[in-house]
This record gives sequence, structure tokens and C-alpha cells, in this order.
Amino acid sequence: MYPPEFWSWVKWKDKGSPGALPPNVRRYYLKRGWNQAPLSWRARYALHAGRKEHIPAPTTNLYAVRNLLVWATVTDDAIIQALTLPSRWKHAFSADPTYKPSRAQVGRVQAAGRYTSAWCDCRTTLPAAAKQMAADYQLGGWYGQGENPGEFDVCTQAGGKAAIVNLSALRPDQLELVRTAQVLVTNETYYNVNPGLHPDWRNANNGIGGNCIAVYGSVSEGAVYTSVQNHVNNGWFNPQTDSIYTEGMTAADWQTLRNLG
Repeated sequence: MYPPEFWSWVKWKDKGSPGALPPNVRRYYLKRGWNQAPLSWRARYALHAGRKEHIPAPTTNLYAVRNLLVWATVTDDAIIQALTLPSRWKHAFSADPTYKPSRAQVGRVQAAGRYTSAWCDCRTTLPAAAKQMAADYQLGGWYGQGENPGEFDVCTQAGGKAAIVNLSALRPDQLELVRTAQVLVTNETYYNVNPGLHPDWRNANNGIGGNCIAVYGSVSEGAVYTSVQNHVNNGWFNPQTDSIYTEGMTAADWQTLRNLG
């Protein structure tokens, strides 16, 4: 027996998957922590459509690129808020000197038993700085960035195995590194910049842990503050797998994360 949401999804698929998922299906996904339809739905749809559908089985441990709190500005209050979240949430602190946290701030997170790491934008802050920070602060590792092909190259050429990226900007050879899980990624979905965004993992799912949202507003970037609750309401955020760039988060945003469990 399939739920009503399945048949809404079938109708959406029959129309060529236009735009975002139907609202009731988005809510159904969110409650179950899904990023995509489950195997049972896709297999049933293949029969419905009268064709075979290749459904690769997940083979990669994507823990490293799920539930990342990607920090820029770090405040003591934000650290307190973050430590009220479930322990699956991991911390990636910026190696940029402008945002680099104090040892006391990082130590507080480590004392709570949370995973800590460094990240760099691979543009103005290079992997060498992230590696040095990881060594100095006794972090678990480092992440690069790949908002464009050049940044991704800087990351991988420095031996990077995990990154925060914009999948839509990557070259085919770079996508192949993700598809084969040689580089694990979380995919930026900045609805605060582009509310009409339709994420496309470009068939590289095996190396993708989830999406990474952001809430901040910025006139220079054309970004409009978009709350975590707004993301939830629109089905843009999966709390079991997705990550968050924490810049601009409010007390209400942290509360929403706590409520999601």
C-alpha cells in the first residue's frame, strides 16, 4: 500500500518533474529525512512507467559531509546555541584570519565531544592555512571549497578529500571525482540568494552528503535573510543530512534547529 504522497509524486514524475516537488511530498520527505524518493518508490514507478530505471545502491560513508555547521563569524553565544543541537552536528571553523575562532571557543566545542575541523575558501585562504589550523587546534581534518572550478582544483591539488561546493559550477572531470567518492561534498543551495533554485546533483550522488543552506542577508551579494523555518516550510532543508553556513543565524534559527531534533 502506497501513501497519497506517493501518487502525488507519480503525477509529478509523469509531467516530467517540473520545478519543485509538490508541497505535500516535500513535507513527507522532510518528516522521514529523505533527500530523494526511496528505492521502493522508484522501483514501483519504473513498473508504472513501463521502463527500467537504474537505481545505484549507496556505497559510501557520507558522515563527513552531513550536518556540518560551517562557521564564519564565531561568537560565544552562537557556540552555546550550537552545543544545544544533537551531537551529529559537526563544526567546520574558518581558517580565514578575519573569522578564525579563539582556542577557547574551539576548546569548548571539543570538550563537549563534538567533531571539529577547519575549512578554507581555496581563494583568499588556501589549504595550507586550513591544514595548519587543524594541526594547531588539534582538529579532525579540513574542508576545501568549490564554488567554481578553480577553487575545487586548489582543494584537490592540495590533497583535499571533502569540500563545500556548488555542483552546478563544476567541470565534468571534477564531478567524476565526486561521483566516484574520491572527493566528498555538501552542495550549496543558497535560497537566500536564489529562491527559485532547483538543486541538481548531476548524477554524482555517491559522493554527496546533502545540501548546505544559508540564511544571511547581504546587499552586496543580493542575498535576503531567509530563516531556517522558511527553508523547512518550503521543503528546502533536510535536518538529517543537510548542512548550514551559520553566518547571520538568529536565536530563532537555532531554536528551529533544536525543534527539528
